[in-house]
Amino acid sequence: MNCWFARMMEPGPVKELSYKDLELYTENFSRDNYIGDFQFGKICRGKVLQGKCAEPRLVTVKIWEVSELYKQYPGENELRLLDELVLLRYEKLTCHPVMVRLFGYCYEDEHFGVVYDFKSLNIVYNLVPKDNFDWLQRIKDYNPKLCDFSMISSGIFPDRAANRFQYVFGCYGSIESSFHYYGKWSTKSDIFAFGVLLLNLITKRVDRQEERESDKPFVYEWAQKVYDDNTSKLSRRSLVHGSLEADPLYIKTDGAKITKLAIQCVEDDPQDRPTIKQVVRSLMKLQIVYHHASDLIKFTVWYVSYKPLHIQQSHRPSPC
Repeated sequence: MNCWFARMMEPGPVKELSYKDLELYTENFSRDNYIGDFQFGKICRGKVLQGKCAEPRLVTVKIWEVSELYKQYPGENELRLLDELVLLRYEKLTCHPVMVRLFGYCYEDEHFGVVYDFKSLNIVYNLVPKDNFDWLQRIKDYNPKLCDFSMISSGIFPDRAANRFQYVFGCYGSIESSFHYYGKWSTKSDIFAFGVLLLNLITKRVDRQEERESDKPFVYEWAQKVYDDNTSKLSRRSLVHGSLEADPLYIKTDGAKITKLAIQCVEDDPQDRPTIKQVVRSLMKLQIVYHHASDLIKFTVWYVSYKPLHIQQSHRPSPC
């Protein structure tokens, strides 16, 4: 272990784990425990045994691997692990209700991984097409936890200008086309990605990495092409999937409003996209939010009050 990493990890309650520990927690990364892939590896369910009489601790294990889809150079997964550990140990972020809690990490030869202290049901990518993922759950989204930090932990945190890997383009299907040309990331890029997520949730469509070489349009490209805001028919102004429209809690006006919001978020010109505060205000006006405020209000109020944090370069120790 290099001295930079050792200095960054001291002191703290986070456990240093071996790769054998990760294999034990996940039953050798069994198919039954496999949840899904992220941009640079995979995510699995896990159990940490806590003694003969105690119930096992349910955790989520994430490991970085050599990607077949994304170009990588030696040492980059190590940097991604370092970035994530800095992020998840930053005290002003650890209190955020959607942030995962770090249980431990693995830094062993070429094996890099983290263990989160929470039970994972599934990932949104897997849930989107499912019929039993109903309308209210899509609006609330199961009170999700963030476990993939994409552009933040891809070698560009905390100083994006100094440390960015120029060819890292974020999650497939969620990146605005202008980023590929200019390489400039902004809060409007985050709004674009959120708009794609909204479209995924309401249309039951996802972009699959195995289709990246095909001519199939991204979900946001398809939505931009078929959306019609000028028609007087409410149903024509909605891209909500038919099975969700049949949900007893679905209201047609909500479908039109959330579709319009999603389309605004993925506008080609970043200046035409709303701010996150405007997004939250629009979501708060939905009828389903009004009628189910007790289920939704706690997270929403926290999110409205949350302010972006500026992480300074000094938070990352200098190499020895």
